[in-house]
Amino acid sequence: MIQKLLHPYRKLLRKLCKTVLLSKAYSAEVAKATKAGLCVIESLKSSHPPAGGCSGFKLPLALILYKIPGFSKASLTLFLAGICILNSAVKSHAQAVIGARELAMGQAITALPNTAWSIFGNPALMAEDKASVSFFGVRYYGFAEITDMAVSVTYPVKIGVLAAGIHRYGFDLFNESRFRIGYKNSFKGFHFGLILNYSHVMQGGGYGSAGAVGVDAGIAAAITPGLWIGAKATNINRPTYGSLNDEELPRNLSIGLSYRLSDIALFSTDVIKDVRFPISYRAGVEVRVIGGLMGRAGITT
Repeated sequence: MIQKLLHPYRKLLRKLCKTVLLSKAYSAEVAKATKAGLCVIESLKSSHPPAGGCSGFKLPLALILYKIPGFSKASLTLFLAGICILNSAVKSHAQAVIGARELAMGQAITALPNTAWSIFGNPALMAEDKASVSFFGVRYYGFAEITDMAVSVTYPVKIGVLAAGIHRYGFDLFNESRFRIGYKNSFKGFHFGLILNYSHVMQGGGYGSAGAVGVDAGIAAAITPGLWIGAKATNINRPTYGSLNDEELPRNLSIGLSYRLSDIALFSTDVIKDVRFPISYRAGVEVRVIGGLMGRAGITT
């Protein structure tokens, strides 16, 4: 029951875990992560924070959070309990979707044509008609360190479309970065694209870093004017960070449809299967309110 209650907040808890805890439990085996988290919780029940730390944690959590004014021992224990339960229920994390439009439409992007952020979605749908440069940034309220920043560039050439993108999450003590280059072409209405992605994770304070190279692929086609179908696969080469635990990067396959109803509305839907999670569904709608003012809504399971 508790796992079901915490499941909708898994992404926020993981980001909090990365930013505040600097915990190895995030990428360790489930049993090891749970054991390490429980060790810290038990230590918090005593009158002093742990002096050495627990197996599975590179930096003792209590030594960090005890320095934060107003952060009670009870709150810390409850937070750590949630992390431990979460690590037992869900081990991996989902790759971020970039773009304000994409997020507003429930991240249903597999068949969303002519978007500036296809370098982070389906590369087969990168725009062919003009070059573009786009910037994206998110800072979560109350957590200045949890910041997402990204830039994407697409440039059509005679042999197709070339693209590049950079995404960085975190701050100096913990950050994740992605560097992507992509290529897209089309033949008789059939669109295809390929992305080479380098993911890099760094923990400050001398705890090191790791990187891995992944390959994404996508295809798309217009069934009728306004109706698109698309599919994409991420990290098809099964890359790992190569650390002590050989953490794999997320791998998933998605199939989507989008339909534009004249200039009034655009509908988009995805079916996604991560290799470690059940099938999930996403859907979004974009409606022209007046002139260039658009209204968007979406849902993600």
